[in-house]
Amino acid sequence: MNDILVLKLGGMFLHSDTAIHNFFTCLKDLYKRKNKKILIVHGGEFLAKKIFYNTTVLKENDFFANYSYENNINNYHKVSIFHGIINSFLLKYANLYDIPVIGLRCTDENMIVIKKKVGTNDFDFHLNSRKLLEYFLDRQVIPIISPCGITQDNLLINLDSDIVSMLLTKLLYSKLIVLTDVSGVLNGKGREIKQLNLYDSDRLIREGVINQGMIVKVQSALEAAKYTKNVVKITSWLNLSTLKQIFYNDTIGTSILYE
Repeated sequence: MNDILVLKLGGMFLHSDTAIHNFFTCLKDLYKRKNKKILIVHGGEFLAKKIFYNTTVLKENDFFANYSYENNINNYHKVSIFHGIINSFLLKYANLYDIPVIGLRCTDENMIVIKKKVGTNDFDFHLNSRKLLEYFLDRQVIPIISPCGITQDNLLINLDSDIVSMLLTKLLYSKLIVLTDVSGVLNGKGREIKQLNLYDSDRLIREGVINQGMIVKVQSALEAAKYTKNVVKITSWLNLSTLKQIFYNDTIGTSILYE
């Protein structure tokens, strides 16, 4: 299913009218002229945390699958509502640009099954069903996925959107482009790293060059690259020429390869 493209849309995207215009202009061109099957995963956790005084239901432990469930469910509702607002805005802008879209959660139709591990506060992730996504993709409708949902144990859950985009990339065996507010993975001196593999990524994480939110982006990209055998791109959504190049397979941004 390599004809499918997963776009992970993160950073301060909705705070920039220029970014919104550039992204949806390029998306419309990609959709209309290339007849591409596209899926979008959006983020927004760090903005929600900022607005809601850094509260969250889940905290990340080490790699992409280990999450702990905390007992203040009101925090989930706050972050979930914020994700719903982001999803609605993206749907609105897509409609303004005459792009057919549908808003979904990552657990709708059990596309990703999430279950709490017995006797622990961690969760298992299982890729399950492509049927709902394929239904819309085959009809040239773009699913816009919110990284929240309900587990098999009926727990409300928020996930990192980089992890959700990786899981959906694996589920669809697709290509993945991670769009954020920096030009790519940076080398510690503000310069973009053109290519990263598993060895170099691990070394740069140990050295602290890759840090904070970029760690989960790189690790999720490596997992997607390993599974699909495709190069994963990390780059910026801000510049129109950058978007045009990245959408049409240019080498701009950071290329993530597993080997």
